[in-house]
Amino acid sequence: MRSASETFAKAIQLRSRSKELYLLKATADEGRGATEDAIAACQKALELDPDYAEAYAEIGDVLQHNKKRRSEAITAYESALKINPRLLSVYEFLGQTVLLAEDEKRAENCSDRRLPLAQRT
Repeated sequence: MRSASETFAKAIQLRSRSKELYLLKATADEGRGATEDAIAACQKALELDPDYAEAYAEIGDVLQHNKKRRSEAITAYESALKINPRLLSVYEFLGQTVLLAEDEKRAENCSDRRLPLAQRT
């Protein structure tokens, strides 16, 4: 039986211009603990569409639990929000990551930026 990552890799061979398939592969790679493969898949999605906010968000998701790479996760989340400020869950993940990085003031700012958007939906 193939892993989800292998299945998406096969699908990418058939549709190599699909940023969505690269993102799905990244999510599958993250699930199996393959951090660098997940980041590479996100970077490929970003090569296809530099404004693909979800790929930046996935990079943040992949890196947020790695203490040594939290600053990269924060940068990725901020890039996602710069492109698409309506990604509400990204504010939450950014805030959590900032808290893990022990920057409480910045974490409060993430929450404050999310609240008005959440109230509109």
